[in-house]
Amino acid sequence: MIDNMHSSSGEMIDIQIEESLGRETLMAIDSANFRDEIYSIGGFVVILIISTLTGFFGPKPFDVNEKTIYLRSSNEKGLIGTKAQDFSMTIKEITPYFKFVSFQLIFNRENTAGVVNEQIAYNYKVVMKKNNEIVKTVVNYDDNTHLIAFAGNEETYPIILYTQKLLNFDSIHFECTIDVPPMYTSLTLRFVHGFTQYTIFQIYFKLIFALIELIFLVLFVLRLSTAQFKYWHLEQKLTCPLLLLSFLYNNIFEFFFVKHKSNSVVLLEILVNSLFSAYLKFFILVLFDSLRYKNRKTDKCFFVPKIILCSIIYLADVVSEIGFTVFDKKIIFMAYFNIVLFCGYIVWCIFCIIVASIQVDITERYKYIIYLVSGSVSIALIFLYGVIFSFLPKFKDSALRFVGVYSIQNVFVLLMAYFHWPYEVLHDQDYVNGDNAQEGATPAEFFVNDESN
Repeated sequence: MIDNMHSSSGEMIDIQIEESLGRETLMAIDSANFRDEIYSIGGFVVILIISTLTGFFGPKPFDVNEKTIYLRSSNEKGLIGTKAQDFSMTIKEITPYFKFVSFQLIFNRENTAGVVNEQIAYNYKVVMKKNNEIVKTVVNYDDNTHLIAFAGNEETYPIILYTQKLLNFDSIHFECTIDVPPMYTSLTLRFVHGFTQYTIFQIYFKLIFALIELIFLVLFVLRLSTAQFKYWHLEQKLTCPLLLLSFLYNNIFEFFFVKHKSNSVVLLEILVNSLFSAYLKFFILVLFDSLRYKNRKTDKCFFVPKIILCSIIYLADVVSEIGFTVFDKKIIFMAYFNIVLFCGYIVWCIFCIIVASIQVDITERYKYIIYLVSGSVSIALIFLYGVIFSFLPKFKDSALRFVGVYSIQNVFVLLMAYFHWPYEVLHDQDYVNGDNAQEGATPAEFFVNDESN
């Protein structure tokens, strides 16, 4: 019989148990029932809806000044094509709260029967001044763009001639020369800029979320500080950086950055925003894939592929944003590359969700369902906002575009912090060190082997 025992022990598989099971630092999601968690998700959805409603009643995101140039000819035969049509516009009293300025051009036509897609040439010159002194001059010669109009539309799709986001000037003068095809009756030159009240609204909206997440982060770390780092759950180790990056993403220094905008400030914002976006993708991917590894230690092969993919997504996003924001050039290749990366990420997420649903054990299935419900609600709301922006144009020009997706991201982060909230270790320590402490008592230990012979 003893020989059989030795034979059986020799065939046992060496399974590495996750170190966090040495002392179980329980999370809120480990102790609540499904009804409690649904109520919690419902409460966060209510918070999300309330914050989103501010988007409906908040200030509009931008303001527009227009100047119309009529091209109608006195010739009875119709319109005479005007080669090298000249026009200009001067705007004063520009403040940093505009956040951006943009000159756009729209062609107006009478015959709306056909689809227009033709190339036209244009030149422009931009002079920016501060206190009547020139701070920057931009000249662009022999540029080309496509003129696009759909059947039934009198106006062509707006042509963005020039955009500037670093507003270190208080006035701007724009001159342009453009070839005008003969079928158009007039040109509309638009000066578009951010609305001052909208910028202030963004600052305070971000500040509220930043302060909430800072409080969550401090309390979260304090609750975990009673246990060694190796005893933290993987979800808790991932949630701390998520709260920190979300706090930085909200940027409590937005008020200062708006008034002192520079290339370095813009670069810093791009780096932080892209890092938060990439880490959020990494967090979701690890969250679902780790469920099938529960109670077993993950190795480098588990993290390295995810880190590589999310790092590439981060770098691609940074390059695209720098090209578009700093140099005002949309890098077409990077735009398509970002789409390919995102599609690859979505396929991997779907694969992890399906595999987790098959391999997850009964102890982790509850967490899987809660994570799936939370993610599904967030995705459904993002899809709903996309539908609203596509089919209800009046909401496209409202603060809802900013508030919608931004609120979903932040509420999702807070929800994950709530699910992974640690409490059991502090409760044990209170029992040991408090008034009811017993001599020689030690905190509760789980899965502790008795090594005495």
